[in-house]
Amino acid sequence: MATEWLDIPAGDDSRWRHFLHEVPAVPFSWDERFLTVMHRVFRYHPRRLLLLENNQPRAGGVFFVRRRLGKEFSTVPFFAFYLPVIATAPSVYHRMNDVAQFLEHVEHQFHMAECVSMPGTPLCLPYVWRGWEIQVQASGLLPIGDPEETLQAMDSEERRLIRKARKMESLTVIPSTPAAAFYDLLQGVYGRHDKKPPLSRRQFERFITALKETELGVVPGIEANGMLQAATVVIPYGNTVYGLMLARRLDTTGSLAALKLIWHVMTTYSAAGLEWYDLGGMEIPSIAQFKLKLGALPRVVYRCRFIRNRQARMLRNLASLKNKTLRNLW
Repeated sequence: MATEWLDIPAGDDSRWRHFLHEVPAVPFSWDERFLTVMHRVFRYHPRRLLLLENNQPRAGGVFFVRRRLGKEFSTVPFFAFYLPVIATAPSVYHRMNDVAQFLEHVEHQFHMAECVSMPGTPLCLPYVWRGWEIQVQASGLLPIGDPEETLQAMDSEERRLIRKARKMESLTVIPSTPAAAFYDLLQGVYGRHDKKPPLSRRQFERFITALKETELGVVPGIEANGMLQAATVVIPYGNTVYGLMLARRLDTTGSLAALKLIWHVMTTYSAAGLEWYDLGGMEIPSIAQFKLKLGALPRVVYRCRFIRNRQARMLRNLASLKNKTLRNLW
């Protein structure tokens, strides 16, 4: 059997399209528009690696690369959610072996590499075989196929507050939130925890602008009396709408506006045929409790990391310390 490795640069490519047709579901982080945004705003260099056998795709993955000290490091961008390696074989046995073979190739490409599995994916075993570091995390997925049914499954207090917020005519939905006003809300939310937002104002405004221009992301908000009360960034993709972040004013009106905004996202994308609202990570207890009260279902996610040597580990540890201030606080 002839095995071939392809390193496919960003841009349209028939071999990559063929691979995607063989995969049942891919994350938005693989979308060409997301690759464009990450390169334009954050200077990542996306690489798409593909394993072929007899000219047929067997496994593939996307890696966001930066160079440090003359070496290449692949990390998962803050807003990427999931960055898996996906195999196409019909049997679990062959998929796991193909992923393990793929990971061995990745280890020769980078001094450090990270992958994050899709929620509920059982393909953690190949990373164990290869000796990668594995961190068990969780994402909260809210079913939105029937929003009223989801509402009934919520905590009674959250259900009462959402019903109250829905009736407040003073809270009006705006389809596209100005980035500057959104950032002001973010500063308030993070400042309450003595933290800074994950991006500078300039980065954030460029990020929001790029998401809108590529038509990958949507940035709805809630206003009251001409003042922004809450805003969110969502990416509808496949059968899921992904909530990248949400910010609100730190008062009662802001809290109700945030709940009305969540309900707006649920009903809007349920009507469009989507089935899930991915609320993101659940590592911070208070945030996890809020998402659980909304009825989110915890799904296991594996963050897997390969580090070749001591130097790469030191750079990663420094990055980890910095990223502790970049958590999504909604």
